[in-house]
Amino acid sequence: MTIKLRIHAEEALVVDLVMTVTARLLLTDMCRAQVLLFMSPDIMTTNKMLMGEILRDPKFVSEINYSACFRQLLKEAAADDLLDLDNPREAAEGFISLRKGKTFWPVRLGAPLVGADEIEEMTESSVDLIISRYDNGAALRDGQ
Repeated sequence: MTIKLRIHAEEALVVDLVMTVTARLLLTDMCRAQVLLFMSPDIMTTNKMLMGEILRDPKFVSEINYSACFRQLLKEAAADDLLDLDNPREAAEGFISLRKGKTFWPVRLGAPLVGADEIEEMTESSVDLIISRYDNGAALRDGQ
């Protein structure tokens, strides 16, 4: 995936920065960020409130779009020929479920917070599963 950035420091100075990043790097960074959010006390409190609202009004859950950023990332990775997938939504929801099943729901139900080493191991495992499922050979070409 190529990220293009144009920086205007002054009118006379324009810098074009083009970076190529791998699907593995993007997925790993997003996974780490999401795990930190899942385990945040503020997010846990907000989710308690949301769960109560969902029980009161089940239609409310249809308005929550929790997979949009991952779906967009996977869609762009497929468009850039980094991954081979037909259904970005299914892939995004599966990727999110890998982490929620280990870091969100157990804690939500009273288990202790997951440690940093286990988070890193789970992150690598989740990314490996997605790459192995949707790899089109680009991972090998990109040195992933």
